[in-house]
Amino acid sequence: MQTSFAQPQLTYYTENYPPSNYLENGKLTGVSVETLKAIWQQLNIPAQPIHLVPWARGYKIVENTPNTVLFTMAKTKARTPHFKWVGPLYIAEHLLISGKQFKAKINSMSDVYSYSIAAIKSDISEITLIKKGVPNEKIVRISQLRQGILMLTNDRIDLMIISRSALGNLLKNHQIKESDIQIVYSVNRLGNYFAFHKDTPNNLIDQFQSTFDQIYPIRKKINKKYKLLTPELGIQ
Repeated sequence: MQTSFAQPQLTYYTENYPPSNYLENGKLTGVSVETLKAIWQQLNIPAQPIHLVPWARGYKIVENTPNTVLFTMAKTKARTPHFKWVGPLYIAEHLLISGKQFKAKINSMSDVYSYSIAAIKSDISEITLIKKGVPNEKIVRISQLRQGILMLTNDRIDLMIISRSALGNLLKNHQIKESDIQIVYSVNRLGNYFAFHKDTPNNLIDQFQSTFDQIYPIRKKINKKYKLLTPELGIQ
C-alpha cells in the first residue's frame, strides 16, 4: 500500500446512473464508486463523502469550482480541455431505445429527426443528440433515467438515449420486460472517466492515474462484477 500524500481537499460528485454509480438500500455503490474507494485505499486516503446530485448540477459545480471531481464522465473532444481526466473506467455504448410499438427503421441519426427523444440534461446523451443534428425541440430533457423510461413505456415520447450498461439495471429496477422495449440504433462508444476541475495540480492527477493503473487487477474484478469490459492499460 502506498503512503499518503499531500493533496488539496477534494469534493466528489456523482449522479444516479447504474451500474456506474447508484443508490442500493440507501448506500452509494457501482463500478466507479468501488473503483474510487480502491484508489483511496491504495493511497491511504480516508473515505470521503460523495455527493449524489443531478448530472447538470454536478457538471456545473465541477466545471467552475476548484478541488472538485465528477464521475463518471464520457471524455469527448469538446470536453477534454475543460477538465483533467483519470481513467478510463470502462467503455460505454450509447443506444437509442423505443417502446415495442415503434415501427420505424433507423439506419442513421438523420432518421430520428422527426421523433421526440429523452436525454439526461447536460449529459453526453444530450450533447450527442445536439452534435448529431437532432432538432432542439425534439430533445426531451430529463434529470434522471427513470423519468425517461416511464415516459417511453407510457407512450409520451418516441425514443430515449441511454448507455447499454445502464439499460439492464433500469429495466430491472422498474420491472419492465426486455420485450417491452427495442434497441433501434447504436449511437457511439466512449470512454468514461473521473473528471477533475481543470486547475487540479498535475502531480495529483498523475498520482491518481498511476494508482488507477496499478490497481488494474482489482478494477478487472470490479468491472466483471458489473458485467463491464475493462479497457487495456495505456488506453487514454
